[in-house]
Amino acid sequence: MSKQYLDSTTVHIENSLLALPLGALICKGLEQHGATIEGADHSVKCSVTWEPHGDSWVLVVIDKTTDLCKHAEEIQLYFPEQCILYIVQRLGEIDEQWIQLQAISQQCFIMETHAADDSVQWIVQLLGDICTNKKHITAPKVQKGRNAITTWCIMLQQIHGVSEAIAAAIVDHYPSVNSLLEAYEQNPHEAKDLLIGIPVAGKKRNINRTVSMRIHTFLTSNDPKTLINSLL
Repeated sequence: MSKQYLDSTTVHIENSLLALPLGALICKGLEQHGATIEGADHSVKCSVTWEPHGDSWVLVVIDKTTDLCKHAEEIQLYFPEQCILYIVQRLGEIDEQWIQLQAISQQCFIMETHAADDSVQWIVQLLGDICTNKKHITAPKVQKGRNAITTWCIMLQQIHGVSEAIAAAIVDHYPSVNSLLEAYEQNPHEAKDLLIGIPVAGKKRNINRTVSMRIHTFLTSNDPKTLINSLL
């Protein structure tokens, strides 16, 4: 992809997002690749739309202070046909809301990032892929595990509802895949609920039943078509 691959793209960034430091970084990143940036006075906060090739997607850039379910209900009224992609820096307290949203909406998706630069990189790449008509939209390379423990932690985070903090809490109790599977075997009648109540560092809450059940199903199901995200 050439540096100016967005030179025919106009990106509309909602004004409250545009006023934030992150909004300025997004503008800079997109402008470096030729995009034209315009502020948008839209009722849905923190939204990003673009033209051409913007008929199918809407981006929303939020943080953990956002009421995700309420925001999603509102934005789906304005964009009933589009896929809504939420970009969230560190899920934090929002992960339980995300589990609820996944159960009721097939229109919303989420991408967790860990820093502002990571968010900007993802947005630039996504728009570049869409606007240059790439067949497959891919995220930036994810972190690779340096050893068995970090790989196990990253693996857990691929399950919806499992944030970095939740994964770390599980790894503290079960430092390997085998250790958790052995615990399941030793407690077959309580296996699905085994992770309930594990405290999450830095949070005023513990792992809930939904997350515990999803992880159990992911690790023990023999059916490759099992819908992990639909479990409540």
